[in-house]
Amino acid sequence: MNQGASDGPKAKGGFKAAMSKLAPKLNQSDMMKIDPITYSCEIDKSGIKIDSKGLFIRVDCEGLTDYTTGERNSMILPNDIKYLEEIGSGNGGVVQKAEHRQTGIFLAIKIINVYDKNKRHQLYNELKAIRQFESPFLLRCYGAFFHQGSVRLVLEYMDCGSMETIIKVLNQLAKRGVDFKMPELVISRIICHILNGIHYLHNVKQQIHRDIKPDNILLSSEMGLAKLSDFGISKQLEINPNPECGFSGQIQPGAQ
Repeated sequence: MNQGASDGPKAKGGFKAAMSKLAPKLNQSDMMKIDPITYSCEIDKSGIKIDSKGLFIRVDCEGLTDYTTGERNSMILPNDIKYLEEIGSGNGGVVQKAEHRQTGIFLAIKIINVYDKNKRHQLYNELKAIRQFESPFLLRCYGAFFHQGSVRLVLEYMDCGSMETIIKVLNQLAKRGVDFKMPELVISRIICHILNGIHYLHNVKQQIHRDIKPDNILLSSEMGLAKLSDFGISKQLEINPNPECGFSGQIQPGAQ
């Protein structure tokens, strides 16, 4: 897996032939179109097109690039990336730590297999969401590109990992008899940052995350930042002037 993003398929057959066979089935099945000749994929509903050079966005969409004019605003290009090691994996895909060659800045590259239908739908949701975020409490996306059947999201790297990892470490220390607890000041800071991220999602972007858990709360040693990540199943809020929420028999009579 640790190979440069610029390493394209060398054989004339193999990968391209496999894509040529799979592409018609994918193109007929759902919103994503695969082009085996240009090594690109396009998501119809969102106006997003991704190729081996990066992420393109239509004129009427706020995003990184306008593919009708060829103007590119991506901050990170595939050739700029040096892959280092795998740092995570899950239902959404594999995540690798990488380095930006020109600046030495560390990045997180999320690799999503577009041939998995469930992952394609999550990819659509995530790209639709993160391209419009402007909050210090949500994980930042620098761009995306298509490489050998996978879309690679170039994300902000959080050096302390997830809350899930920290909880596991604390549990292991407790089993060894080490009495160490996370300071209340740190806990309150994390909670404050995550609540700020949720507030931005709900009130500015009218979205709900739907998958908030320790594994999706990432931490950085820089100023003790905590950020929400993984927007693969996020959803746009539906404005209902007369919402009826709650368990039957427990809703206030005036709200029914």
